[in-house]
Amino acid sequence: MLMRTSLRSWHALAKLRMHTDETLKLLEIITERLGKLLRCFQLKTRAAFDTQELKQETQRRQRRKAGNLSGTATASTSKAARRPKAFNLQTYKLYALGDYSSSIRKYGTADSYSTESASAVMHVRCPPLLTWQTRRAQTPYLQGKVSSN
Repeated sequence: MLMRTSLRSWHALAKLRMHTDETLKLLEIITERLGKLLRCFQLKTRAAFDTQELKQETQRRQRRKAGNLSGTATASTSKAARRPKAFNLQTYKLYALGDYSSSIRKYGTADSYSTESASAVMHVRCPPLLTWQTRRAQTPYLQGKVSSN
């Protein structure tokens, strides 16, 4: 229950559109708590559950090993031993959580930067059609181009 609450709190703070110093400090605190909870979760699940890789992962690994990339599994592949697989904290997604608040301080929230700003600059640099009459005057020219293709 504590894990779910911490994940919800972190997500709510990370997705705020407007941050203050207090909310960023709170995000740092919750990120630290979430990291501790995830490490505790990893230790408990590793001890409690015997998890293995999926059958498809085993087959893919065996095909790669055999050099058979055609996608067909042999009989020996389906009987191959599945490797143990535990909850992995060594992923970039989890590694990057610690940098979230500092990147918000440096660049702003995720909704404040996008490709839309680049397209807005293009509209400023490229003059639009000036008046309704200009567009109307160009219509026969454009219709001729479309009909000739």
